[in-house]
Amino acid sequence: MPVFDVATLQCLLAIDSATFAVAVFSTIWQRFGDGRREWAVALACQTLGWGLLAAGPRWLPPIALTAAPLLNLVGLSLYGLAMTRLTGNRLHPAWHIIPPALGIVLVSPLIAAWEGRASALLAIILIQLVICMVPLVRRNDKWLSRTSRGIVIAAFALGAAGVLLQFLSLNTGTASSIYTHSPANSTRFLLAHLNIVVANIGIALLYREHAMGKLSHQANLDPLTELFNRASFIEQAGREIQRAQAAGAQIAALIVNIDAFKNINQRFGQLGGDRLLRHFAKLLVQALRSEDLCARWSGASFAVLMIDSNTQGARLLAARLAQAVETSIVEPDGIRYGISVGIADGTQPEIGASKLFTQAETARQQARETAADHAETAQ
Repeated sequence: MPVFDVATLQCLLAIDSATFAVAVFSTIWQRFGDGRREWAVALACQTLGWGLLAAGPRWLPPIALTAAPLLNLVGLSLYGLAMTRLTGNRLHPAWHIIPPALGIVLVSPLIAAWEGRASALLAIILIQLVICMVPLVRRNDKWLSRTSRGIVIAAFALGAAGVLLQFLSLNTGTASSIYTHSPANSTRFLLAHLNIVVANIGIALLYREHAMGKLSHQANLDPLTELFNRASFIEQAGREIQRAQAAGAQIAALIVNIDAFKNINQRFGQLGGDRLLRHFAKLLVQALRSEDLCARWSGASFAVLMIDSNTQGARLLAARLAQAVETSIVEPDGIRYGISVGIADGTQPEIGASKLFTQAETARQQARETAADHAETAQ
């Protein structure tokens, strides 16, 4: 097994950390979020820590070198926190706070005489590396690929292997100063070098996938109501209609329009109209089942596709929506409004999504005209 120069590997680790720190800060500047801030600070801690170790006792006093493991502990804790926020797989805050806090106690002069503190410190670092891996095991964020998550997990596993090697050396009596030229030290630093390079490349890939997935998702949404936009909805509805026709399943379409929206917009202004649209979008989502699809169809019109449901189910949904609208007020404007609904049967042979919702819109207009005629007759 080749023996690497320890000092060279220490300098290489410091350079790796600094390079990744510059890359992170330059790529996510003013775009912190989803754990990026924690990742950036973790890299800064890692850079400073390895920089101190690279300088060594030749250039720095012992108290300065004591800060290196502290920075490593804080950095690992922040890496774990970044991974939980990126993936959405939350861990109890204690897992991010207690390990570095215990490590700080172990490094402090308060228990300098305890012979087992070096082993305890390595055990804490090992726990922190596991905490970094745990959020990546379960796929919660649908945009993060298994490959990228595997790369980061493997990288932290390399770091854990280096810590285990040091732990075994310490407990078998073969441990030596980190500045001693030995195969064990060289191997440990080489594993740490691979950990830094592979982990940060993998994390960068994860954030790229997350950002691209988020942008793609946002491109499919109406920015005001956060429902699907018309183009995305037509594509998804088309697939569901084909599936239902192939399986002989029932499916129903609705077009729901907010009545007199133009007058409301003129009276309460565009902001009032926007609040009304968001208000109704929220009512609509609450009324639907998880399997149903909905979208903002046009200005004040919304489209709904009810999966595995017939026109009777659609009429029940329309009644629930009408009742919810009737009993609600859009604050702070105090707006009251009504809706009109058109329903179409999606089990018609060879019918596409556009034609189906055109039929629903025609049915809505006819129902509204009929209601207007009845109102005139009653007068």
